[in-house]
Amino acid sequence: MVGAPVVYIHIPQGAPLETEACRLSIARARAFFDRVFPDYAYTCFFSESWLLFSGNKDFMRPGCNILQFAALFHPVCDLPFPAQTMERVFGAKCRRTEDYPAETDLQRRLKAYLLAGGQPGMGVGYIER
Repeated sequence: MVGAPVVYIHIPQGAPLETEACRLSIARARAFFDRVFPDYAYTCFFSESWLLFSGNKDFMRPGCNILQFAALFHPVCDLPFPAQTMERVFGAKCRRTEDYPAETDLQRRLKAYLLAGGQPGMGVGYIER
């Protein structure tokens, strides 16, 4: 896959991650590229995000939208970069883990994961053409 043409998927912050809506968006992207760029022989849709981190299953509620969204992708690897997770979930980085807010279920679960020694990161994955 190295050097192969891909279509990068940008995941907008705050976008709803309902599985069927995501599947429909990917189907529309396939149709768009086939119609508008028929000669672009991309191999897959590619993305990297905290949403695709395989360790999310260690603290997120089973069946939540984030895990269902991540399941659409074939995982490639995880990267030890927690900054995006901390920014997206908590809004800012705190000096001490104890100082992170715990207002939402996701914040409570991630904070407990961090306090137990867990390390968030980013995942890299692809969806076949």
